[in-house]
Amino acid sequence: MLKAIMTQGSDKASSTNCRSSIVIFISVVVLIFSWNPAMLCPHMDYDWSGWNASDLRPLAEMDAWPADPANKLVYARLHSVTDASGPESLAFDSNGGGPYTGVSDGRILFWNQGGWETFGVTSSVRQVTDVCNRKPVALKNEHICGRPLGLKFDAHGNLYIADAYFGLLVMSPKGGVAHPVSTQADGVAFKFTNDLDMDENGTVYFTDSSTRRPRRQCNLLIFEQERTGRLLKYEPSTQQTTVLAKDLYYPNGVAVAKDSTFLLVSLTSKSRIMKYWLKGPKAGSMEEFADVPGYPDNIHVTKEGDFWVALHSRRTQLQYFFANNLWLCKLLCGVPVHYIGQPAHSMVIKYNPAAEALDALEDRNHVTTKFLSYAGERDGVLWLSSVFCPEVWTMKLNKTNSNQQN
Repeated sequence: MLKAIMTQGSDKASSTNCRSSIVIFISVVVLIFSWNPAMLCPHMDYDWSGWNASDLRPLAEMDAWPADPANKLVYARLHSVTDASGPESLAFDSNGGGPYTGVSDGRILFWNQGGWETFGVTSSVRQVTDVCNRKPVALKNEHICGRPLGLKFDAHGNLYIADAYFGLLVMSPKGGVAHPVSTQADGVAFKFTNDLDMDENGTVYFTDSSTRRPRRQCNLLIFEQERTGRLLKYEPSTQQTTVLAKDLYYPNGVAVAKDSTFLLVSLTSKSRIMKYWLKGPKAGSMEEFADVPGYPDNIHVTKEGDFWVALHSRRTQLQYFFANNLWLCKLLCGVPVHYIGQPAHSMVIKYNPAAEALDALEDRNHVTTKFLSYAGERDGVLWLSSVFCPEVWTMKLNKTNSNQQN
């Protein structure tokens, strides 16, 4: 009996020691990977030198941000994009035709009498390979097929395109294959061309979100707070490209003010909108325009001169916790921070030129909209689109009765 008790006690002790050893081993592994995440993901080439949480808006102020308690975006009307996905932004031609949009297989589509048709493509390689025609197009093939993002027509009907992999392109009014007009600046090739807009003279302003990472690694720009992005200017008359600002945190959407005195650019990883002055005594300088409660994507100016900002998702308390703990970001180096915890929380905010929030619309449980990348106003209708989903939405802005449909 005594022997049995001693044996049992020995087994318990061995079990406890075993569990302790496992805990210690796991702790050591965690510490190693937290200190050097390259051991866990050696192909990613992580750089944490730009990581900074000191300028993060206090969590206690989240309730002071614009909000939509009525959750009005759930009443937006869905327009499916058939046989394609990811209409990142929208554009209309000078005759009011459209919308036009770029999708994940490298095509430019346009809405024609109730259906989507192909207007053009950003890659001539499609003529010699079928990888771009396979559905769905694999993320790994984006650099072959192209990934058109920002779009804008000039006064002559030419469509300027920010293609994530091929740079700044232009397509004739008749469509077809786009050709590049700018692929580098100051000897540094574009790695992630993102969005564009034009001023009153046709000068193109656009963003290169990173000089290190391509679009297919866009989540890592947020996670490691990478800051090699640039704001650029292309002058069609001279075909010259100029760097206006560099060392930016994930510069994304860009919109030129109605009077062309300044432009706004979204810094996605910082949840911030910046103002860059184009004219006047502050020309060439940049200042903060607004903090936003999520991850801003494209910005669109209205005919009245206000700005719609699309938020890919609203920031959550859990995401705020991750953003304040570098060791945790390093540990979870392969997990996109804005997917952690809660589902996408769609939101758009309208600002006037003085940075005052005029309106906010939300879909807090992604009932109808999700992963918004674009919000633009046209003839009293708000157009919305998503860089990930095969969907475009519309919503009449004068709707006050939530029971009414578009």
